[in-house]
Amino acid sequence: MEGSNSVQVISPDGQSRQKMQFYSTPGTGTIRARLRLVLSWDTDNTDLDLHVVTPDGEHAWYGNTVLKNSGALDMDVTTGYGPEIFAMPAPVHGRYQVYINYYGGRSETELTTAQLTLITDEGSVNEKQETFIVPMRNAGELTLVKSFDW
Repeated sequence: MEGSNSVQVISPDGQSRQKMQFYSTPGTGTIRARLRLVLSWDTDNTDLDLHVVTPDGEHAWYGNTVLKNSGALDMDVTTGYGPEIFAMPAPVHGRYQVYINYYGGRSETELTTAQLTLITDEGSVNEKQETFIVPMRNAGELTLVKSFDW
């Protein structure tokens, strides 16, 4: 299917999950994302949300999943663990801001530990990964995790 596509494989016991996102465009097939952000967390029945603001002012979040500048957020995971994945095959030059929002959960005061991984040039010899561990304490909390230039 054209556009952003995700595949998730879950083990029979539900303990292991693997997710991959890819892009398909007319006449070109699959395109690798040069910029990818992966958010996951450690509590069930908890909803964290990934927000990405791009240099041209576009804002990817669960209410705006496909951006005009090639960026896309794959899905809004509301039942815990994630992952929520933002990918961009042709990143815009400038400053990016990445936020995590603790939307809610079974106990809105329960500590949830988020893990955000920033991947650039995935699948190439220049691939780089940077991981951030972020404690999220209260529903409604919005945390700027990373600001970076492309």
